[in-house]
Amino acid sequence: DYVICMLDYVELKSENSDANTLLCIHTTPLDKNYFLHNLKNIKLMMNIILIDLPNHGNSITFKDDEKYNMQDISAEIKKIQDNLNIANIYLLGHGFGGMVAIDYATRYHQNVSKLILVNSSPDSKYREELAWNIRQFYSKVTIQALDEYRGKTDDKSIRARFTQALSTYFHPRSFEEATKLMDLSEKIASKDYVHISNNILSNLDYRAKLRSFNGESLIIFSKNDVWPKSASQKLRNDLINAKYIELDTGHFPMIENAEKFWLEIFDFALN
Repeated sequence: DYVICMLDYVELKSENSDANTLLCIHTTPLDKNYFLHNLKNIKLMMNIILIDLPNHGNSITFKDDEKYNMQDISAEIKKIQDNLNIANIYLLGHGFGGMVAIDYATRYHQNVSKLILVNSSPDSKYREELAWNIRQFYSKVTIQALDEYRGKTDDKSIRARFTQALSTYFHPRSFEEATKLMDLSEKIASKDYVHISNNILSNLDYRAKLRSFNGESLIIFSKNDVWPKSASQKLRNDLINAKYIELDTGHFPMIENAEKFWLEIFDFALN
């Protein structure tokens, strides 16, 4: 029976009628569009589902929108898998989306064939080093300009702070690319970003649970990312059956080198 789900998603079909399905989870406060935009010229070797997290993109949010947790998000993703009658799914998560993917894979491990984590982390301890890595690229003028938005959580303030931060996520650093990335999103999920940052990520730690997933996994780390390499190394150490590769990009390899990125994904998933 079909179950109503609050998460918006799009399906991209492979020409291969027997193709497996890969579900991709974006990072916050963006949405599925940065995946979708860069898949236009890629030959799909798998069926692909791109979702929007709660209140991101075109998804609706929970009634208690400041109380939902990772279990709630995973339960909504499970509804999509069940509604589409997919027994075993391939799962890809990027950034915060990787942490959602970990939650799903450890919670519903019998329904996940392979797990792919792109520039992500098994716990929330990466955030201090990430903040330092970002800030080292800021000039005094930039820091002074951002002081106006410090501590504010309205859409304008979150957008200003995030656009500046995202400029350091690209290689080479680019405010123009960060602006394009922000503009791709249907909206900036400011309220949910604050909830995720202050509540969900406050003491998140999956390291003890990772070993419950004994399927194959792929860990991708970008050499020029501001996300700390130590986070990907933890994943590499804690996942039992993990392959690890490094790409010569910033945080968004699916944007900077889409062809190479998807080649690696399909090669791992299908072989």
